[in-house]
Amino acid sequence: EMTLAQLFLQSDSAYACVRELGELLNPDVNAFQRKFVSEVRRCDELERKLRFLKHEIEKESIPIINLESNFVAPLPREMIDLEARLDHSETDIREINKHQIALKRNLLDLIEFRAILSKANHFFLEAEDAPFHQAQEVTEDDMRSLLIEDGMPEKSIQSPRPMNFLSGVINRDHLTSFERVVWRISRGNAFFRYIELDTPLEDPKTGELIYKCAFMIFLQGNHLRSRMMKICEGFSATIYPCSDDAEVRREAFSQVEVRIQDLRSVINETEHHRHRVLVTASEDLVMWMIQTKKMKAIYHTLNMFNVDITQKCLIAECWCPVQELDNIQSALKRGTDESGSSVPSILNRMITKLEPPTYYRLNKFTSAFQGIVDAYGVATYREANPALFTVITFPFLFAVMFGDSGHGLLMFLFALWLILNEKKFSRAKNMGEIFNTVFGGRYVVLLMGLFAIYTGLIYNDCFSLSFNIFGTAWTFPNISEGFLYDHPTYQLNPNVSFPGGPYPFGIDPETVNLILVVVAVICVPWMLILKPLYLRWRHKRRGHMPKTRKGGNVYVQLSDDDNMNDEYTTYHNEEIEISEPANDEEEFDFGNVMVLQAIHTIEFCLGCISNTASYLRLWALSLAHAELSEVLWNMVLHIGLSFKGSVGSILIFGTFCGWAGLTIAILLVMEGLSAFLHALRLHWVEFQNKFYSGEGYLFDPFSFDKILQEDEDLEDIL
Repeated sequence: EMTLAQLFLQSDSAYACVRELGELLNPDVNAFQRKFVSEVRRCDELERKLRFLKHEIEKESIPIINLESNFVAPLPREMIDLEARLDHSETDIREINKHQIALKRNLLDLIEFRAILSKANHFFLEAEDAPFHQAQEVTEDDMRSLLIEDGMPEKSIQSPRPMNFLSGVINRDHLTSFERVVWRISRGNAFFRYIELDTPLEDPKTGELIYKCAFMIFLQGNHLRSRMMKICEGFSATIYPCSDDAEVRREAFSQVEVRIQDLRSVINETEHHRHRVLVTASEDLVMWMIQTKKMKAIYHTLNMFNVDITQKCLIAECWCPVQELDNIQSALKRGTDESGSSVPSILNRMITKLEPPTYYRLNKFTSAFQGIVDAYGVATYREANPALFTVITFPFLFAVMFGDSGHGLLMFLFALWLILNEKKFSRAKNMGEIFNTVFGGRYVVLLMGLFAIYTGLIYNDCFSLSFNIFGTAWTFPNISEGFLYDHPTYQLNPNVSFPGGPYPFGIDPETVNLILVVVAVICVPWMLILKPLYLRWRHKRRGHMPKTRKGGNVYVQLSDDDNMNDEYTTYHNEEIEISEPANDEEEFDFGNVMVLQAIHTIEFCLGCISNTASYLRLWALSLAHAELSEVLWNMVLHIGLSFKGSVGSILIFGTFCGWAGLTIAILLVMEGLSAFLHALRLHWVEFQNKFYSGEGYLFDPFSFDKILQEDEDLEDIL
C-alpha cells in the first residue's frame, strides 16, 4: 500500500534528513526550487576532478582498491575538507604531468639531435660522392636569370657561394610529400638525403610511438635556405644545428649522450614520484567517488523541495510505502539529531485522489518474472499482478513447446551453473549484452529447463529417442505366449486391458479441460450480472456516509500558532474523518453499466474462442522441435553409429561433435528462443489481456544503492 505524504524539513537539518532517507525511499515531488544550485555545481566540479584522477590511475594500470562501498555521505561542513584534498591531489598530478611532458620533450630533442650527429658523416660522404656540383654547373648569367625568375631582386644577386646545408628530423609519414616540395621549390637545386631512425620515438603528450627520419638538405644561397626553413616549419620538421667539422660533431655527440643519461634519470624519478601519488589517491578514490555521488543526489533532491516564506523550512510531497513509515520516521529523527537541530522534521500523511505508483518487493528470483510483465505494462496501483502466475505458467508453456528431457537437462544445468557462480558473474564487467540478458533471467531459464524435463518425461522424448522407463499400462489377461505366436495381430479390449491412465504421473488433461470448460460457462453470467449488481450496492452503501481513512505516523501540532519550534506528537492508526462535497461523486446509471458490461462480456467470450485457437501453437512448436531433433539424430549421429571398427571410432567422434554443436545451436538456442517468444506472446496477448490493464507507473525510490549501481563512473569499480 502506498500513501502520499508531506515532508517539512528545517533548513539546518534538511541535508542530514535526506541523507538518511537516501537509504530508504525516493520523494517524487511536484514543484522545484533551485535553492542548492551552487552545491550541485560544487559536486560537479568534484566529479570532474575524480574523473581526472581515475583516468590517470587507469592509465598507469594501478588497481583501484575497493574494500568497502558503504561510505556515508559527508556532512556539509565536511565538504570543504573533501574539496581541499581533491584539489591538492589534482594540482599535484597536473604539475607532475606538466614537468614530465617538458622533460620528455627535451629528451626527444636530444635523441633527435644525437641521431643527426650520428648520421651526419653518412650524409656528407654521399654529398661528396654525388655528381651534384657537375650537374649543377651554370654560368653567372644563367644563375642571374634563374634567380630573377624566382622573384629575387637583381641587386641582391651575387656570385655563387660555397654550398651550405640544413639538417633535421621529420615524421616518416610526411617524408614523401616533404621531399617532393623541396625538389619543386628548389627547382632541382637542392641535394636531399634521409635515413630512418633505428627505433621509434615516444610522443611526450600522447605517449604514442612515432617513426621519424633524419634528413639533410645541401643547397646554395641564403634565399633558398630561408625558403627551405619555411618548408620545414610547414611540415613540422625540427631543424638542428650541425657542424661540418667531424671533431666538433664528435664532441657535441659526447655532450648530448651525457645530457640524455641525466634526463632519463630525472624522468625516472619523476615517474616514481607520480606513481606514488597516484597509488595514494587510488586508496581513497572509491570513497571519494561514492561520497560525491551521494552528496550530489542529496542536493539534487533538496532542489525539488519548496521553500516557505520564512526561508527556514523546506516542504515537499512524496509517495512512500505505508509499511516503511516507521523507518522513514526513524531516519528523519536520526537526521535531525545528527544535524543538532532542536526542531523535529514532520512527515504528514495526506488524502489524495492522485493515482499512486506501483511498488513490488522483489528479489533476484522474482525480478526476472516481474520484468516480463512490466515489459507489457506496469500494473495500475493495487491491480492484480500477473507475475504471480507467470512464475509457473511461463516456464510450463515454454516446456510444452520445448518438451525434451535431454534438452531440458542441458538447459537446467547451464542455468544452475550461472546461479552457482552468480557472485563471480555479478562482479564481472563487459561480459556482453547477450550474456548479461541471459544471466539476468537465470532463474527463468532454470525453471524452463526443469519444466522441459517434466514434459519430456511425459512425451517420453530424450534427444528424440524414446525409452521404456515406466513400462506399459496395458495388461494381457489369460493370454499365453503360444497364443500370441499363433496370432500375430490381436485386438485388445481397452475396458479390460487398459485399467490405468495414459500417464505414469501427472494429471489427465481431459478431466481438467472438462472442469475448466464448466467453470468458464459459469463465469459468463457471473460477469454479466453480478458485477453491475455489486457496483450498484457499493454506490448505495457509500451514498451519504462520511469517508474515513486510517492515518499512520502523522505529526499533529499541539500549539495554536504556526511557530515551527513548538512540540509535535505522533498518533498511530488514528481515523481521520474527511468531509467531501457530494457533487464530487460521479452519477451512477445502472442501465449504462449493464450495457457496458454486456459489451465487455461479449468481447471476452469471443476473445476466449480466438485465444483458444492461438494456443494451437503449443502443439505446432512441440511437433517442430521433435522433428528437428529426430532429423539431427538420423542425419548426423546415426551415421557415425552405423560404422564399426577403427573407422567407426574415428567417425563417431566427428559426428558426435557435429551433432552436439548443431543441437546446441539449433535446438537449444534457436528453438529455445522461438519457444520463449511464443510463450511471451501467449502471456501478453492471450492471458494478460483478459484482466490486466497495465496502465500504471513504477515507484522510483530515492536510494543510494540504485544511484551508485546506475552510475557509469562506478560501473567498472563496484
